Amino acid sequence: MGGCCYCCNCCSLTGIDDAWFRLRTACRRRRNSYKLYLFHLISTAFSILTFSTALTLYLVVWSQMSSVSEDCTVTPALTNKDFKNYTLTNEQAIACDYEPFGAAACELQDLRNVLDFVLVNGVTNAIQLLFSGLLCRTFHYFSNLPQEKMHYGSTSRLISCGGCLAKWCPWVGRSLHLFQIVILWTIWGIMTDNTCRGELALTYNCANFEEGCGYNKLKNCQFYYTFCSADETLAQQCFNVDGRSEFSGRMDVRLLSFSTCARCAVLAADKANPIDSDEFWLLDEEDRYDPSVYPCSQALDTCFYTTEAVWSTIACDCPDFKNYLNLTEDTVSTWWTARSASCSRRLEGQHKQSQEVFRDGAKTEEILPDQMLVDVETDAADMPGFSKRETEMSLPDDPWGWRMEEAASRRRREEAGRPDRGLLGLGLDSQACSWAPQSISEFFFPSGACHQAGSFVYRLGLIYVYLSGSLMIVTIGVGQTVRVMCSTEPWFFSPSV
Repeated sequence: MGGCCYCCNCCSLTGIDDAWFRLRTACRRRRNSYKLYLFHLISTAFSILTFSTALTLYLVVWSQMSSVSEDCTVTPALTNKDFKNYTLTNEQAIACDYEPFGAAACELQDLRNVLDFVLVNGVTNAIQLLFSGLLCRTFHYFSNLPQEKMHYGSTSRLISCGGCLAKWCPWVGRSLHLFQIVILWTIWGIMTDNTCRGELALTYNCANFEEGCGYNKLKNCQFYYTFCSADETLAQQCFNVDGRSEFSGRMDVRLLSFSTCARCAVLAADKANPIDSDEFWLLDEEDRYDPSVYPCSQALDTCFYTTEAVWSTIACDCPDFKNYLNLTEDTVSTWWTARSASCSRRLEGQHKQSQEVFRDGAKTEEILPDQMLVDVETDAADMPGFSKRETEMSLPDDPWGWRMEEAASRRRREEAGRPDRGLLGLGLDSQACSWAPQSISEFFFPSGACHQAGSFVYRLGLIYVYLSGSLMIVTIGVGQTVRVMCSTEPWFFSPSV
């Protein structure tokens, strides 16, 4: 019984002694060092948050902007008239169901300026994170270090290194804070200058179902240089107006067909066409039961029209495309057989031309589209149904009848004595929004789009500036408060003093 009481007393005395030791340690803790430890702990947390936000924003935005998926689905499936009516009703280009972020109405350099400055600020915060973490660990170490271990002549190498960090690293941190202020001010200037503010799908050409819709041009250009003629450099140039100028913008080619090979054939012809007119469009539902117009299988939701030259290229380069055709119809079967038969003559023409080029002493592997499609027009004259359709349409510049409608509207305005400002009250030679680019017609917006929320990159850029700027203000405010309230502590004590 006595032994148990002795053990209990020992345990209770040990616990009391430990508690008393912790209390003395806390009371004797260097207050200023501990405050500096807390400040750098907060600075480290803010740097982690800012860096991770910048890196995520850069990777997400650039991956969404610079990449294009191979397939595009729109629910429900659209025909020619549906495509036009949807565009005019919503006053914007049709986007794929899983591509909701769109594109910004700005050139590649402007887009890179926004993202690159965000990334630079994020990298600066990563460096700030390193130094703040070192200072945090150093001041935490000094805040609990006994005074006798800091006497002159008895300090360890670890204490000396810690003292050096505690003396010089704060100046590095202040320099990094100053650099971040400059970067954030630059980003804020870019944002307030409305760089990349507009949504490309809401521009005048896209809202009016014009061939010059920059959004569809961008997607067609990216698709071509990603899946047809892979070239990463040219794919990035698609963000520039000049880089995508060779492609038409009435519709996204991915909505045309399920066959990637057929899409590439259509885009190659569209790119080679010097006239800014469509090489392809969807057919209407009333065309479905006319085999001379609608060659596709009845099981497909939609079908498309393109020139006989492009159909010949599809027949030669995409033999599997016949699986999408209604070959049970004699008209379609005869037409496709003739298209396929032209392949041998096209190959002979390529071989003959390559021999002539070689004899001239020049080597080349690229054959121009108009040289590849030998005798296509001659073959088209023998085709039932399709040659008639193409002859009647004569490769029109306005298969939708939209230019005729716009011309009629402008004529009515002129007769009424009103200035010619197009169907939406805006001419192609003016910009309705004061914040939008004034010199690039492809970025002109109708007046109804002036109060838009902004593009994906613009909105995220503003969010980042507000978040990073707020954290910077808090960090600087707390840092200056700690600096004023905390007097300098001697790191080394001399026992003779």
